[in-house]
Amino acid sequence: MEGSASDVLNGEMMIPAQLHLAVYIQEKLRVPHHELHRLRDQDFRFWISQKKLSLVLDLDPTHTLLNSTPINELTENERFLKGPGENLPDVIKSSIYRLDSMQLMTKLRPFVHTFLKEASKMFDMYLYTMGSRDYALALAKLLDPRDEYFRRKVIANEDSTRRDRKGLDM
Repeated sequence: MEGSASDVLNGEMMIPAQLHLAVYIQEKLRVPHHELHRLRDQDFRFWISQKKLSLVLDLDPTHTLLNSTPINELTENERFLKGPGENLPDVIKSSIYRLDSMQLMTKLRPFVHTFLKEASKMFDMYLYTMGSRDYALALAKLLDPRDEYFRRKVIANEDSTRRDRKGLDM
């Protein structure tokens, strides 16, 4: 686990208070490197024994699960999407969502719910984004409306030790 000078105190790693993934982490808890590695190894062995590893799905511009566009950037041909949802064709209604609070139009990829259902049988799934936690949670609600796949397991920019590049180092 990389850290800056301010992340290390007396040879021990300072764990960010906003870490949401591990229940054994608490605010201002200092964990020595060897203990951190032991806990990671223990988690890894547990998931291997369960035959279920972690899968981190990136929400950012890869467009794997969905695609979001700011409403003010819609093209002339897409302007009809700004109107009332009831005027949209049924095939579009089921896959395009307007997130007015974020000024976004979001389109879910075909069969994304089928993919998530099947993947959840094999993996403990997380959502990842360089965006804000509010953005991630709003998209998680679209992808997982019954909260059965992610159970609010979202990794957002605020959770990272480095905000300038992608990484799961928290």
